[in-house]
Amino acid sequence: KVPDENKLGSFYYLPHKRYFVNKVTVTPDYDPVKFPNYKPFLHSIHFAGDKTYNYTYFCNPEKFRFNLKTFDQAIKIKPGNPYNLQDVKDTYKSLFSYSIIKTANISFDTTKPENDSVKKNLINADIKMQRGKLNYVSTEGFITNSSGDPGVKGNLLIVNKNIFKRAEVFRVRINGGFEMQTIFDSTGVSSWFSTFDAGVDFSLLFPRFLSPIKFRKFSQKYSPVTTLNFGFNYQKRPNYDRNSTNITLSYNWKKDKKLNFYLSPFVLNFVNIFPTPEFQEILDKETNQRLKEQYSDHFIFGISASIIYDNQKVKKSRNFDHIRIDFESSGNVLYGFQKMFKAKKNDDGFYQMFGVPYSQYIRIRADYRHYYHFFNYKNELVFRALAGTAVPYLNSNEIPYEKGFYAGGANDMRGWKFRTLGPGAYQGGNEDYERIGDIQLELNMEYRFPIYDWFRGAFFVDMGNIWTYSNTTFPGGQFKINEFYKQFAMDMGVGIRFDFSYFVFRLDAGIPFRDPGFPKDQIWRFKYWQFNDFVLNFGIGYPF
Repeated sequence: KVPDENKLGSFYYLPHKRYFVNKVTVTPDYDPVKFPNYKPFLHSIHFAGDKTYNYTYFCNPEKFRFNLKTFDQAIKIKPGNPYNLQDVKDTYKSLFSYSIIKTANISFDTTKPENDSVKKNLINADIKMQRGKLNYVSTEGFITNSSGDPGVKGNLLIVNKNIFKRAEVFRVRINGGFEMQTIFDSTGVSSWFSTFDAGVDFSLLFPRFLSPIKFRKFSQKYSPVTTLNFGFNYQKRPNYDRNSTNITLSYNWKKDKKLNFYLSPFVLNFVNIFPTPEFQEILDKETNQRLKEQYSDHFIFGISASIIYDNQKVKKSRNFDHIRIDFESSGNVLYGFQKMFKAKKNDDGFYQMFGVPYSQYIRIRADYRHYYHFFNYKNELVFRALAGTAVPYLNSNEIPYEKGFYAGGANDMRGWKFRTLGPGAYQGGNEDYERIGDIQLELNMEYRFPIYDWFRGAFFVDMGNIWTYSNTTFPGGQFKINEFYKQFAMDMGVGIRFDFSYFVFRLDAGIPFRDPGFPKDQIWRFKYWQFNDFVLNFGIGYPF
């Protein structure tokens, strides 16, 4: 828009000049005092075909902290390409996703072509970054109260944010804790037993797609992250000791601001149980296979994947949706190889790995949430629909205990204690405290409203249950197409929230008003209500 000299108050428009990126210089560890002594290094990125992009890196020769390939996938500004504001925004976003980078600045300056025959408008890009603190150590301790059993736990976290000079993050987490539990002997006499948990978890985060095959275009477009995790946990309980080993290789990337993908092509979980002789006698007599599975060695080797869609806008309180779909499978590769090579089965007819039958199953879970804001966006009505199923097959008759679905607790059916609802119309006693199912269906509604500043309240209604595919373990708990809708449990309740934005404490009081675990003429519980039927659940963060 340029003023017209011939007509007072008039303007005319000139076409916008299009600029092309000439040179890109990168200073990954910028220090304004030492920068004059930095030396330039030429770095090239080769793509499929004949595309090669050349960059000039300025680095401190005394302390070469970064490999020149570190920011290959983060820098979207390419020499020879036209200037694009979105490329600049994406470069900033990618650079700040690196834990080691504290600040980043991208500047441009016009330049003349070196060859007079070039008629393009050229600019040079200058990218300067300053690194943050390299090492980080933190400790935390807290007091726990699980079902009335007091305890104390602690964590030690050690972090290095550039362990291999390519912005890899190495974390070591060491945790441990004690809990006092009341146990009863055969005569009914109670005593205290101190349980013990300890574990160590190693993780390596690579800010790139770690693979023997180079996916340069994919990495440039989506900025994937690779995580390698190894964990070991030891638990000592009154009746058994348990060791658990986990190894996971996972990738995650974003298609855009709304859609996230998570893929773990390698998931290994090996659990060893060491029951006491007295407890082993009890297990040998137990006919409930589901409960025995909890205290049996098992081996999981498979894959998992998740897709997350969220259209919430940052710093804007508006209606939005959140959808998450999880899929995991175990045992298929092992089963295929062992069947191909005609491996021997154990006496129960199962293939084994490391002397333990491995689990083979498929598990799918879908979670949909809608957030509706009104009254100047200070009030919120949230709906959630949850569905999941897990199917064992071939090398498994039951799904692993930790992969089953449960209902009851602070985040779903809040009128019941943790894992005490269902399955279906099962009318068990307290001996089946933790109940597990193969299918889960649930609907939740919660109205959240302000009371005063960070003090908020809530009303909620929950409806749902879990079911099994067979009725041998929990009579009445089998999923039947003509019966399941009659077995939905329902509760209602109120809650208070201490919402400090960055941290939320929550206390909910729920009471069942429809419980399929009672005889048919007592399922609706209104006339049977007593004050002690309210269940208190404490949580951190919102339930959904």
